[in-house]
Amino acid sequence: MNMPEKEVDDQGTVDSIASHGLMECLLLVASLEGRPTSTAAVSSGLPLEEGKLTPSLFNRAANRAGIASILLNRELDKIPPEVLPVILVLKDGDAVVLSEMNADVGLAVLIDPETHQPIQVDFQQLLESYSGHVFYLRPMQQFDSRTPKIYHNGHDHWFWGVLKSSWKIYRDVLVASFLINLFVLAQPLFVMNVYDRVVPNNAVETLWALAIGVVIVYLFDLALKLLRAYLVELAAKRTDVVLSAQLFEKVLNLKMLVRPTSTGAFASRLHDFDMLRNFVTSSTMLTLIDLPFVILFLVFIYYLGSWLVVVPMVIFPIGLYIAYRAQQKLRPTIENVMRGSAKKNATLIESLVGIETIKTMGAESQVQRDWEQSVGYVSQWSLQSRI
Repeated sequence: MNMPEKEVDDQGTVDSIASHGLMECLLLVASLEGRPTSTAAVSSGLPLEEGKLTPSLFNRAANRAGIASILLNRELDKIPPEVLPVILVLKDGDAVVLSEMNADVGLAVLIDPETHQPIQVDFQQLLESYSGHVFYLRPMQQFDSRTPKIYHNGHDHWFWGVLKSSWKIYRDVLVASFLINLFVLAQPLFVMNVYDRVVPNNAVETLWALAIGVVIVYLFDLALKLLRAYLVELAAKRTDVVLSAQLFEKVLNLKMLVRPTSTGAFASRLHDFDMLRNFVTSSTMLTLIDLPFVILFLVFIYYLGSWLVVVPMVIFPIGLYIAYRAQQKLRPTIENVMRGSAKKNATLIESLVGIETIKTMGAESQVQRDWEQSVGYVSQWSLQSRI
């Protein structure tokens, strides 16, 4: 069965409607599909609301049960029989499992999550109580060690897979970047025409026309830059929410055997992941997006100055090489800064947690010395990274 592509955009609205029975329905469908599981297995670590599974969390819980799910807006009589069983969200907040349906006869068959027995209901009555939201479900194909994955497309990568989920936003960012870089050419063209045609001929009317055109271009340029910044922030917000949830879920599911020895150092490492979000929203990200459009400027320079394009074509690779060499030299310095910051953070957190023990044992001097050494180490390497 192929999943339809039209999903519910705002699951928060559905969350306010559906809050009862989703967990029981999921366990029932998993059992019907030959994937029996338990409430603890599918909900452990999920941010349940008052102990209840919400539609926005349903997909994560279903994946744990080996079930692929998608939430759709679909009329009841437009649900094809091939996709049954499905989970219907009712107007009163309940969720039910629909296994059979015959609109012509006027009957529908629901399955009781507790007894697993079919229940016949009137189709019209079910239609009146149906909210219009339905979960399509199908079992995932399960592989084992005999069938290792050969091709990795990046969708399952912890970072790039999340970024790819926002590809439509980045597509719009690329379109806006193309227009912004195209508008940059307006200024040199304006200056050229003023000096070549307006000034020699004293063409004031032409100057007014060109000036109005450039002002319009600048206004569009400003609007597109604001729109691009908003889109990048929107994509970064989605990435930050998903990555933070996945990361914290991994932390909670850590086995005790691999638990880090230093809580403070581990917390510092987790805090370093904030740099990923800062990168996605920083000017560096926008610079990388604008980088392919260098070709546009080279073509423009070649059109105007012919052989003058050789100058930027030579300088550009040299600049990239210098930046690459600088990055190679800065890498060990940055690593030392990060390690020193982790040690400093470990000293701080562990001192706050064990402040009573430190005072009881009279270890204030030792802890103070460790703190000052860590601060000095970080300051020294931070200074070297800036020189």
